[in-house]
Amino acid sequence: MSDYDFTGGSLKLKLKEKKKKTSNLNSSSPLKSPDIVVTKTKAEMAHEKVLEKREKDRILKKAAKSHKERVQEMNKFLDSLSEHYDCPKTNGL
Repeated sequence: MSDYDFTGGSLKLKLKEKKKKTSNLNSSSPLKSPDIVVTKTKAEMAHEKVLEKREKDRILKKAAKSHKERVQEMNKFLDSLSEHYDCPKTNGL
């Protein structure tokens, strides 16, 4: 047989069943979980404040201009570009 002969068939996956752990506690006594309080460090809180401030500034900056003003700015920018960026004309084919 050569290295490339294949007799067919699909691969079979071996699956292991996980065993469930049984608890030794009585079912009548309710489990009380301790309250876990996660607090943020001073650096994390300062970082979040800076991010919120930047977001507010960004929103105010966008809201300051109307759509018409933004279109006018874009047209001024496009007019300032050289003709190098224009699409070349093709002779009809």
